[in-house]
Amino acid sequence: MAEGTAQDYVACGNAMGFYAQQDPSFPGTMEGRFLHSLLTACEAGDVAALDAAVADYDRTKRVSGYMATLLRAVRKAVQDEPDLA
Repeated sequence: MAEGTAQDYVACGNAMGFYAQQDPSFPGTMEGRFLHSLLTACEAGDVAALDAAVADYDRTKRVSGYMATLLRAVRKAVQDEPDLA
């Protein structure tokens, strides 16, 4: 696993924990579930699961603009590092 990527996953998990402490309902929100799905897919190096999570979220809330740009970069990083799991 790439060192920077491992640190990113830890930072993301820590941030999600912080938000859950600030608002205990956050993990059950659409955004909380979406972020959890993205993190799980990225940690597993599963591009199909990442695509499914984005498509599921996009059905309710449109993914566009800066968010779409960031998600494309995440997808590319997962594709380029297939041994992240």
